[in-house]
This record gives sequence, structure tokens and C-alpha cells, in this order.
Amino acid sequence: MLKFLVTIVLILMISGVLLWKQKVLEQETLIIREINQNMGLTFKSSYSLKTNGFPNRIDTELKGIRFLTRDGKYTFDLNRLLLMSLIYKSDHNIISIDPPIIISNIENGFLSITKGSLKISISRDKVVKNRPSLIFHGKDLILNINRKKSLRIKDLIIATRNRGEQLSTFQELSIKAHGVFVEGLTTQTKVSNNRFSLNFDLSATKIDELKMTNVPFLKKLVSEDNPLKKVTLEIIDTDIESEEKLYDLFFRLVKIIDL
Repeated sequence: MLKFLVTIVLILMISGVLLWKQKVLEQETLIIREINQNMGLTFKSSYSLKTNGFPNRIDTELKGIRFLTRDGKYTFDLNRLLLMSLIYKSDHNIISIDPPIIISNIENGFLSITKGSLKISISRDKVVKNRPSLIFHGKDLILNINRKKSLRIKDLIIATRNRGEQLSTFQELSIKAHGVFVEGLTTQTKVSNNRFSLNFDLSATKIDELKMTNVPFLKKLVSEDNPLKKVTLEIIDTDIESEEKLYDLFFRLVKIIDL
């Protein structure tokens, strides 16, 4: 009887190890495939990758991430990214990102996120109408534009969800920010409690104008079967006093991201 129990325990342990290794292989393969598909022929990439979390978690860590255009004029550098999932729910991931995040564009400028916490929740299970499929949450972010302290964001939430009818679904991007303060881009020094709520309908022409398909990972969002067509933006508690300054800041950022 004891021998039988020991055999059963060994079988369960070996099965658990094999299952975990299989899930690790699936997750690492998914990550590598997504990176390669998004980089295409424009970028080359480098990073180190390892997975921990046995027995019930699959935590894949990427470090020293660099995406570099083949002409060397555009680079995207990321210190560390941790993709986490549970072995019994591997279609839902949490991504934790450690700053700094640096985008360097020789022609158009330099953008970096130097401080703050960033987490992304991604659901790859059955698409459900009106349910968010991606949620990005950033807290206490500091952004530098052209190596100057330029923008502070206390709380930022970006979410995508499916809208429309079943036969003609599209993606909606919702951006909500609280506590957005600009330094060096405006002469205003007194903090005000301004609030903005803007809506954008994105046509294929507008997407081309903003060159959104040039940005790795973003191009997949705007070119899928249910493409991105609508963006809503809400900013609460900011020292940006006009829509013109908001647009100016937005296009500064877009210009740097543009290839």
C-alpha cells in the first residue's frame, strides 16, 4: 500500500513538473512570436528571458529590452518587464514594467518615463462585447521630453474594449488621467483644477496621419479585424488651461514616437 501511494505521489509530481514546463514553453513562445511579428523587417531586437514561478505561476521576466531600427535612428529601450499568469488561467496576463522606458528618435527628439509604476492586464480569452480586453494602469509617472522634466501624471488608466454589433465590431480606446501637471511646456505656475473630456473618431486617413501603424504593438490594435475607431480622453485636475495646449503636448509626443 505504501509503495502504491509513493508511486501515485511521484506520478503527480512528475505530471505537475511536465505541465508547468509545457505552460512555460507556451508563454515564452507567445512572447517571442508577438515580438517578432511586431518588429517585422523595420526593427531588430535584443533581450534576455527567463521564467520562474513553479508550481502554480508562470512569471516570465524580460530584461535589457531594446528595439532598434536597422538604420539606428530610432530606439526603444525598456529596463525590465515581468509577464505573470496562473498555470490554470494562462489566457489572462498581468504585465509589470519597471522604468526607465526610453524612446530616442534622432530626427524628432527624446521621450522617457523615468519614474512610476506601470501595470497592464491583458485578457486573450473569448472576446466579449463591452468588456475591456486590455487595461493599462500607471501611477506617479514622470515623463521627460528632450531630457527635460516635462510631465507628471498622478494616475493614468488606458483601456480597450469591443463595441458595435457582432458582425461589425470595433475597438474603443478610453484614456482617463488624474493629476496631469506640465513643467517647462507652459508659463503657467499656479495649479488649477481644469478638466477636459474629448472624443475622437478615427478614420483610416486619421490613423495614417498619426502614423499609428508605425508604432510596434500599436499597429496590431489599429489593423485587426475589429480595428480601433474611437478614442475618448478625460483629464481631471490639470494645469493645462486650454485644448490648444493639450493638442500641442499630444503632437509633441506623437512626433517623437513617429518613425
